[in-house]
Amino acid sequence: MEYRPKHPQPFSFSDALKFDHATITEEIARLQNSLQRLENTQHELRAHPDDPELAQALRENEAVIASQEERINMLSLALAEKGVVASGSHYDLKWAPSAEPLAPPSDATINELSETNDGGIVL
Repeated sequence: MEYRPKHPQPFSFSDALKFDHATITEEIARLQNSLQRLENTQHELRAHPDDPELAQALRENEAVIASQEERINMLSLALAEKGVVASGSHYDLKWAPSAEPLAPPSDATINELSETNDGGIVL
């Protein structure tokens, strides 16, 4: 199975397939917790629509949320490939990846993301 993420990720789908079950489920749980906190922050930021700095933070958080949701999807697919049925469990997302092929991220984007550390899996 080939998976092309829309957002730059710290690992590829083929890398995710190499992770053990515990690593995958722990990372999904960590990301879900992060998403909950980001959604709470977004709610607070939306209360101040006239502040340009907070509007910028809102947009940046939206990009992080999309990337983390996609990463959860990748990890859930890796679990499914390993025979773990995650349907109906807390690993499910409302979000689905785009079916259209995407261009690989630029070197600048990869370098920028590698400089940030969100506490996720580092390869």
